[in-house]
Amino acid sequence: MNQLKYVFFLVISIVGNPIYQMVSYIICNELDLGASKGTNVYQVNPLAFILFLVVIFFVRLLIYSFIFTSKDHPFRVKGINSFLYIFSERHLFQVIGLLSFFIWLSPLEGNIIGFFIFPLTLILGGFVSLITFVRLLKTRKIWITKNKQH
Repeated sequence: MNQLKYVFFLVISIVGNPIYQMVSYIICNELDLGASKGTNVYQVNPLAFILFLVVIFFVRLLIYSFIFTSKDHPFRVKGINSFLYIFSERHLFQVIGLLSFFIWLSPLEGNIIGFFIFPLTLILGGFVSLITFVRLLKTRKIWITKNKQH
């Protein structure tokens, strides 16, 4: 059951932030990694979209691991006391962002993006990002507490 929870936390931390979803969509659109579905309607390639979300996640993981890990508490990926598990668990609130994930994967018309999806993504993304950031600030304390040498 712990491994299933671990996978759930990882998936949420990778695809759950609306701001990163929008950035991934823009990158895919600019690199033409998708298909035109009609006049001013574009749908990104799901694999490319998710690949860019994974890249964004790994860049963030690298930055936070430099900040929060040390010689005494090195980066680890296995187990519920690992840095990756704790880091991913701190993103649990991003589950709300899954709503916009499926929207960004669907065929989108340019005006709909500009008038509705973009502003709503900024509002939802700002809210989710702020709460996630505050939760991430507690990562070092949790990480050290769970990995104290006895």
